[in-house]
Amino acid sequence: MQTVSRLEGENVLCNVCGRDEYTVVTETSREVQTASGTYQFHVRLVCCRACGLVYWNPRKTAEELGSYYASVYRAPVILDNLDEGRRQVLQSRMSLLKEHAPERGRLLEIGSGEGFFLQKAITEGFEATGIEPSRSYAEVSRRLVPEATVYTGAFESFQSEKAFDVICSFFVLEHILDPAAFLRKCEELLAPDGLLYLEIPDVGLYPSQHSDMVWHEHTYHFTQAAIKQLLARAGFRVIDVQSPGPSYQFGMAVFARKEPTDSARSEKGENVPDPEAYRTAVKYFEEHFSLLEKYRETLRRELEPVLNEVRNKERRLAVYGTGIYYDYIHEHTDLKPEDISIVLDDNEEKWGKLTRQGLEIKPPASLPESGADIVLIASDCFESKMSENLARWSQEHGRSYSALCLHSRVLESLAESDFKRDAD
Repeated sequence: MQTVSRLEGENVLCNVCGRDEYTVVTETSREVQTASGTYQFHVRLVCCRACGLVYWNPRKTAEELGSYYASVYRAPVILDNLDEGRRQVLQSRMSLLKEHAPERGRLLEIGSGEGFFLQKAITEGFEATGIEPSRSYAEVSRRLVPEATVYTGAFESFQSEKAFDVICSFFVLEHILDPAAFLRKCEELLAPDGLLYLEIPDVGLYPSQHSDMVWHEHTYHFTQAAIKQLLARAGFRVIDVQSPGPSYQFGMAVFARKEPTDSARSEKGENVPDPEAYRTAVKYFEEHFSLLEKYRETLRRELEPVLNEVRNKERRLAVYGTGIYYDYIHEHTDLKPEDISIVLDDNEEKWGKLTRQGLEIKPPASLPESGADIVLIASDCFESKMSENLARWSQEHGRSYSALCLHSRVLESLAESDFKRDAD
């Protein structure tokens, strides 16, 4: 019998300005099924009326957060499966970094994952160090980049006798319980005039995002104004913001220099409320929620006829891909585990493991034995590449598989609806 864990959370003040004056942006109850149990939690996003920071309140505690992330852990991506898209992201990140840090030196990546960026940094002449909380990811990175020093553990407990010239952190800050403390520690570890390179979600880009993946697992949500204020209070001077950044469509790249101590202290000044920042952040979320509901409705409508055929025994369904979008489809449509004949993934580290719904993940070579004739491609980012793989399998297996590119079909349907509405 699976256990049910209820995440209660704790009330917190705004992490940027320390105030307790906010407006509730959205409230919803969520239930996430994992192979080890079910997690239930209440999501209440609030927006600070003084600075526009959006955050969970109540917020998950450190103990709850650790338990939850351990349960929804995703397997590392092995080198052979690093697709061209991710290789381009690595190259773009390094090109941006070299623009802002032409001199090579000591580099620290917080949340170094499988080590791909550390590897890239070493080839470019940096002395690279990584800090990674996941033991599995850290082990993969040590095998991939033996030249790098990789520490396993929390950044909060990390110490270094030598200062770093560059600190990088990609899509970590939004998950941290105390971003202000995180940035202060970065400032302490950096050499004078050292560079901080962050990639984080940009609330200003949310209105174009079709999925609540951009907010429902993130503890904090930053507008450009909020992150600039938080960095200034931690002793940094922002020198560049690029939005969107080089990776996710909802992300921004932020570059900041460590300020001299006296200058940093004077920059902090008084925390003056910014009502316009608050109104702007709320507006972005309202526009995002409007698109989100349209996307979900269309998603359910596009999948319904396929599910009817499967349940009438006319078709057999395979699902290809077990990332975030796979769970999103399960959560927001009527797709049930019993509708699926087989679940496939390219990442061999996942083979034999279970999805959150308890289905075993198998290699693509297992597709013929399933008898499936239609394959739902469960990805919004890599749909094109996965479709090419499916076409190749059809030739190799000597049988025809119909590709259900659900994300593309939804976007096409939404575009047609917008066109008709504009025409009217």
